[in-house]
Amino acid sequence: MRLLRLGLLTIGALFAVSTLAGCGGSQNAPTNVVPQLLAPPTAAHGKSWMLPEAKNEDLLYVTSQDTGVEVFSYPKGKLVGTLTGFSTPMGECVDKAGNVYVVNRSAKIVEYAHGGKTPLRSLRMLNDRAYLTGCSVDRATGNLAVTANVGVSYYATVWIYTKAKGVAQSYYDSDIASYLCGYDTTGNLFVDGTGKDGFAFAEHPKGRSTFTNISISGGTINLPGGVQSHGKYIAVGDQEYQSTNASAIYQVSVSGSTGTLEGVTPLTGAIDVVQFWIQGATVIGPDAERNCGASPRGCVEFWKYPAGGSYSKALAVSEPFGSAISLASH
Repeated sequence: MRLLRLGLLTIGALFAVSTLAGCGGSQNAPTNVVPQLLAPPTAAHGKSWMLPEAKNEDLLYVTSQDTGVEVFSYPKGKLVGTLTGFSTPMGECVDKAGNVYVVNRSAKIVEYAHGGKTPLRSLRMLNDRAYLTGCSVDRATGNLAVTANVGVSYYATVWIYTKAKGVAQSYYDSDIASYLCGYDTTGNLFVDGTGKDGFAFAEHPKGRSTFTNISISGGTINLPGGVQSHGKYIAVGDQEYQSTNASAIYQVSVSGSTGTLEGVTPLTGAIDVVQFWIQGATVIGPDAERNCGASPRGCVEFWKYPAGGSYSKALAVSEPFGSAISLASH
């Protein structure tokens, strides 16, 4: 059973097996890997560091369940810093000022300034049983949405912090187990996950207190992945594209309670991309099941978007999960 290909299980089960080794699929190392020296296993408990030059560069932040958060110059891929002190860092998001939010599995969200090595602040959930998975920032309002799974039934819960401060208001959909979320350009929040019939998708419209469940037409998404607004579509990940040992991203148009698959970006070579980040004409996907020539395994691969196909390069990162890009100029 793979580390991240567990969308049909409860989130509690996912974390219970998070230290198991994966199996199956091709483990051949890519030939176009950007050289990257991994920090030793004790790095997650060491001090954070950041090169001075990082504040003036565009940066790619990657959460590693082994080492913390690895920070690279973008698009060159030079390691410029490592952030530590997390329990199990999962998803990431960025606000319009370039501040980066990292969610911990253990009900904690940590905010960093662009290129900073010391947290600006931390936010905690009122419910310490919440297993955090991802986040998204509404660029217009600054509201921070965090997805979590809570309680015995592991129903989807979205916690929204107004202007990323104070005490969050929680909203839940009893028909979906949450995975990840993403705001669109008008402040509507989309969440995907699993329901009684498999893949489930929902919208939390701006200004509303309830979710709208969305049915998908034009194809099938098998195992939910990341969610990100891009252009006129919502990009939705599929960890098990066409029931194969691969990953993909679908472009979904939404009208009311209906979502239509308008196109697909096959992530050729990827084994298990969960959260991804689309930056212009590039998509970056952490892949904990891909062998990048390092030990333990893990790759962060780059593809053209929305064309997909073969990746252009890859960074070796141990057990990566989340990715986000913070720009130096805003």
